[in-house]
Amino acid sequence: MGSYNVSCAVSKLSISGGTPLVLIPLAPVDKDGIFFEGPSVVSNEGPCAFFNPFTLPIRGVYSDYGTLEKIQGNAHTKAIEKYYGCKIQVWADAVCRPFDGDAPDSVTDKLPENLAGMWVHEAIYDKLATGLKSEFGGGSTAWEEGDVSAYLLERVGAIKGEKDKKRERYNIPYTFSEVPGLVLWSDGTWVSVEYKGKPRTSSCYNPSELATLIKSLKAPVPPKLLELEHLPYWESIYDRELAKIEENNKAMAALKTKDPETIAAIKSVRRMSFSRVLNLAEDPNPTCDELYGTLFNNPSFKKDFVDFLGFKHSLWGVNTLFMPSFTGQQCGNHHASKQLAELTLELVNKQLKDEE
Repeated sequence: MGSYNVSCAVSKLSISGGTPLVLIPLAPVDKDGIFFEGPSVVSNEGPCAFFNPFTLPIRGVYSDYGTLEKIQGNAHTKAIEKYYGCKIQVWADAVCRPFDGDAPDSVTDKLPENLAGMWVHEAIYDKLATGLKSEFGGGSTAWEEGDVSAYLLERVGAIKGEKDKKRERYNIPYTFSEVPGLVLWSDGTWVSVEYKGKPRTSSCYNPSELATLIKSLKAPVPPKLLELEHLPYWESIYDRELAKIEENNKAMAALKTKDPETIAAIKSVRRMSFSRVLNLAEDPNPTCDELYGTLFNNPSFKKDFVDFLGFKHSLWGVNTLFMPSFTGQQCGNHHASKQLAELTLELVNKQLKDEE
């Protein structure tokens, strides 16, 4: 196959040789649970309705021949090399051009069947990963989007009390040493508020709502709670899963039994934790723990992982699925792309004006 352009799966822009881009390796998912409402795809899996990523994205430049070159090495590309037993370029070529058959069996045997991939222009990826606005026009922070979970409450210094068995739902009290009389009654995900015996029965679904409810009771907002205004939402999710892993490690270290079922049950928490968040494809693909298990405390890996979670979430906002990129005209058509972009901007501006 000769020289040809590919396209960005999100923006649909043509990508020619030498363009910085990211490759997202994909594997098809079980189609059970997916159905169509006329021309619409309906799925609780969102962008993962048809394909899942099976590694984090790989950065490089487009080679002009359907693969990636000048790949940027980092912690997770080294993990890929270790797991698959080959150089990252060999692995990328096997993902991008499986029809060549150049990769050794030791590599291809570990790759998913019906393997696919998705090209995304690097500038588009970076914008969706870290800078895309939410549906309400703001950024994505734990303050606006996070649940008032037990994890977040303890992160901001709340002290967990004994469960009140007389209460049906909001029955776990959390208090703050710096705000005497303030009690947050939690169900593990959301809370109701009490201050000096005066309750507010309204449920709080995020820290922003919680602060508003606390103020309505004439109580001071705990200072550490306000720190969530600047905590990226997906970083808080990563930290939550990392805390689960660390608890799991402690449980394994303290384990006295050699019962295989007990050990497997504890290990399953670690196996599922990050795999569930990233939604990595499995069977026969590696779990997130098998592929990246030594890297969860690595700061650069954490940034890559958090960025990808932001990108994945942003695909909802731009109505895009994880899907292989469509390759159109051999050299692309930038004139058509410009016309489409201009019309799209015109229509979006009209929509925003109408909503005002």
